[in-house]
Amino acid sequence: MLPKLSDTTQTISFSEGDGVCSAEVYATDVVITTNAGSHNHGSSKVKLRNLVDYNWEPKFYHGQLLAIHISGKYMAYSIKAINPVNPSSWSGMVRVVYNPEPGTERRALIKGMKGVVQDLAFAHIQSQVVLACIDEQGNFYVHEIEANDTAIRLF
Repeated sequence: MLPKLSDTTQTISFSEGDGVCSAEVYATDVVITTNAGSHNHGSSKVKLRNLVDYNWEPKFYHGQLLAIHISGKYMAYSIKAINPVNPSSWSGMVRVVYNPEPGTERRALIKGMKGVVQDLAFAHIQSQVVLACIDEQGNFYVHEIEANDTAIRLF
């Protein structure tokens, strides 16, 4: 059980060169101070990088549209595309990205879903990569994923 936070104000200070990059929080009100840094815009303490370059329609989604495998090396996210059988409707696809090390990214695309993907998740198995997703029509898809030096294989 987590300890109860005290109703006080806690000040956490980080400064360049002190080697401290985390602190235990014990209060409900926390003030964090840092040095000015040497940057032109944004924050010199936080670096951001887009992992997914896809814009979902801003609305409430009942399920997850993005999932990360327990190993942290696989990511999957849903994509909405025009249905090739019926161009007036949408179908779903799932992009799978394998990134064992920075700069070594491999991608695969799972197609053939009858409706838009409503939820997806990886199985919580360290030694095996299994991805399941369900579309808006209730179809359930399960894929085993393997990656080698050159590509991702889907089963």
